[in-house]
Amino acid sequence: MRFDAVLREAGGRITGTIEEIDEAWGNGHLAATIDGVREGQAVRFAKFYDGGDEAFDTVHYDGTLDAEGNEITGSWTVPGEWAGSFIMMRETGAEATVAAERSAPVS
Repeated sequence: MRFDAVLREAGGRITGTIEEIDEAWGNGHLAATIDGVREGQAVRFAKFYDGGDEAFDTVHYDGTLDAEGNEITGSWTVPGEWAGSFIMMRETGAEATVAAERSAPVS
């Protein structure tokens, strides 16, 4: 699943927004906010869906920022439900970040 993210960092704290098209469940356009931290190359944040339901409103991300600061790779989880990998890449010549997720059920 592809999504567009705008991330901001100040003093190691990461905030931002995400917009995506819900290709998996057919719920149309989804919006979310981000809150997390960066410590060195380690990046951890949670994505909180606007108007999310109790079963699927928060996704946790744990990743590593590359040396150039242009790419974050790692894993994501919906606790007890789903997990997968992700890659976020800064768009060339833009401040937007483009991301992709792959998923699998948690067993």
